Amino acid sequence: KRPNTRPSATDDVGVSPGEAEMTNRNGKRSPKTSRRCGATSLIEVIVMMSVGMVILGIAMTTIHLLLRAERHTTQAVWHNTTITRLSRVLRDDVHAVREAAVEADDDDGPANLVLTADNDRRIVYTIEEHELKRTESIGETVKRRNSFFLPVGSSLQFAQVAGPPSVVRLEIERATIAGGTAKKTKSSTDEPTARRTLTIESIVGRDHRFERAN
Repeated sequence: KRPNTRPSATDDVGVSPGEAEMTNRNGKRSPKTSRRCGATSLIEVIVMMSVGMVILGIAMTTIHLLLRAERHTTQAVWHNTTITRLSRVLRDDVHAVREAAVEADDDDGPANLVLTADNDRRIVYTIEEHELKRTESIGETVKRRNSFFLPVGSSLQFAQVAGPPSVVRLEIERATIAGGTAKKTKSSTDEPTARRTLTIESIVGRDHRFERAN
């Protein structure tokens, strides 16, 4: 007779040698070995991606807030430094000169400050929107030019109080938006500006107060 080569129900068809060794005597697999290592399901992948996106969004928001705070701080420090330098230079000029005059512009613009010192030395302060220009000259020769930039939307105005002693006054209205960002244009539709007024006063010829008339 030919041997029976047909597989029986108890034969381990497609079972690895390692698993075949773990079968019991009745031909049944052990429950532990019948379990296959489960692969990552699609739901787990979606959950992991969602958590990663949330963490990435929080990190990006934090970085954006930190950069904006740094920008606002840098602008505030720069503007305060400009005001400090302008105050020191203007007071030194007004104290050193003999005469000061606030002259109105022909184009209905802001008035200019003209300071006259000895040796034909002349210093003129000109206002152009949020910029204040200083021009120092001797005769017809320009010796030095300086510019002081304030936040966009700020306004400047010179005034003179008759003496004695004569006093020169510079009024500065610094325009800022709530949150620390200066307006970019006067016609912008952003939030209304919150203005802070700063006044710089200086006595004309203060450095010559101890001189005696000959």
